[in-house]
Amino acid sequence: GFRGKEISILKPDNTFRIFVVGGSTVYGTGAESDIKTIPGFLQQEFDNSEINYNVEIINAGISGAWSYTSSLDAKNKLVNFEPDMMVIYGGWNDLTRFSDSATDDAEITSWTNIWKDRWLEVCEIGNEKNFQTIITLEPFIGTGNKKLTEEEFSWFLKNDHPRMLKLYDSYTQQLPELDNVCTKTADLGGIFDDYEESIFWDSTHVGNKGNSIIAKNLFKIIVPQLPNFIVNTPNKNNISTETSVQETDRNIFLDDIIYVAKKNILPYYKTPIAIKHIFLSTGEMSFKADISKNMNNHDFTEQNLSGIDFSQSYLSEIVLTEKNLSGTNFSQSYLSNADLSNADLSNADLSYSNLSNADLSYSNLSNADLTGSIFVGADLSNADLTNAKLQDTDLRNTNLKYSNLSFVDLSSSKIVGADARNSNLSNAILQSHHLSDSFFDGANLSNADLTFTIFRNVGLSGANLSGANISYADLTYANLEFSNLSRVKLIGSDLSGANLSNANLQNSNLSSSNLFNTDFTNANLEDMIVKNTNLSCINHEICN
Repeated sequence: GFRGKEISILKPDNTFRIFVVGGSTVYGTGAESDIKTIPGFLQQEFDNSEINYNVEIINAGISGAWSYTSSLDAKNKLVNFEPDMMVIYGGWNDLTRFSDSATDDAEITSWTNIWKDRWLEVCEIGNEKNFQTIITLEPFIGTGNKKLTEEEFSWFLKNDHPRMLKLYDSYTQQLPELDNVCTKTADLGGIFDDYEESIFWDSTHVGNKGNSIIAKNLFKIIVPQLPNFIVNTPNKNNISTETSVQETDRNIFLDDIIYVAKKNILPYYKTPIAIKHIFLSTGEMSFKADISKNMNNHDFTEQNLSGIDFSQSYLSEIVLTEKNLSGTNFSQSYLSNADLSNADLSNADLSYSNLSNADLSYSNLSNADLTGSIFVGADLSNADLTNAKLQDTDLRNTNLKYSNLSFVDLSSSKIVGADARNSNLSNAILQSHHLSDSFFDGANLSNADLTFTIFRNVGLSGANLSGANISYADLTYANLEFSNLSRVKLIGSDLSGANLSNANLQNSNLSSSNLFNTDFTNANLEDMIVKNTNLSCINHEICN
């Protein structure tokens, strides 16, 4: 059976039947009633909308279910109930099954391909049997840019979340292919970004408020996919997707937490370890995280913090400007919105830490270990990152202006949207990156490895790229005016539509490259190699 009221195999007339498929998060572990599960809140969204049609939401969640069991259930059972749509909500249970044994990218890719293929098959069946399929990835602690509370951070430390997040990224990369066959796909990892209060009560389960937020987001995804005959108004966009939770449900989020924990969480988690995590000796749920190194209330004035162990600490918004933090251990710590400007963090261990929106301007991060850390939105302007370890580091939308990243390996880092104007990236490794929406005007990229990198529409005016290897790169419509491209390898690269006016390409190799409509006004092309090159460029005598 399904959680909630009994349903018949035969669908009632004038009914649009939606199954929500997943594990315990869909089933509603921790929800005090059927209406406060994700499907329950989703039903309320439809009931209170302007849709003049009976939309039936069915909770097909099963605790512990993962893609293998859920896809079998969808193919062998749910199809018999005349579904009009299946909404798949999951991912966490697949991650936990393989997180311990994944050893390399090839293995991870293999498992995520299997996950994708399972849902592709369900989507293909849906296309044959005329029901829609929506595949979504659920959030868990660490996805998106939510500011974690102390309670949530304590759960972040209980699992290998940095590794889980890397695995999660591999699943999100499968969504575009699923989108070609399924009705819709969505990564819900960031839906809690605007909520500062506690949403999660463990690594992935949420309370009533979280379920309500998830349901609202699913509603927004589902409505545009509904057939026109279901919608009461001529334009689906007129349907309100604002909150429609009844007034009696608006204050469900705090007063009932202890009640929910005792009544609903404990029956599912009766092991001694689970009880220890959920309850204190008093029997009541604690809102205080079990973090022995919470340093927020400490006075760091005039203290030399060099070499101290602050690993796994909750240090959100802490101010450590101009401090000596050389050799300090901040690994697996939460430093979101921290002020570390002008601090000496040389040789510090910041691996697998969250420094989103932190201020690290003018800081010394030379030889620091930043492996697996999150710097989304952080200010690293004028920072010294010479020889820092940046494997799997998230630098999206960071301010890197005037920073020193020379000799740094950024090959596995995320750097989309970063502002690296006037930065020093000489001898850096940036191969196979997608750098659209980033800025490198005036940057020093001399002798850098930029092979197979996408610079489409990127600003590189006045940049020093001398001696760099930019072979097989996409530089279409990039702005390279006044740039230094002497001795550069641009073999097999696409520079169509690029602006190379006043650029220096002396002794560069553009063999087999595409120069369609490339602007070489006043460019220095002395001794440039153009073997098998498309010379349909403009504004130079070399052009056809």
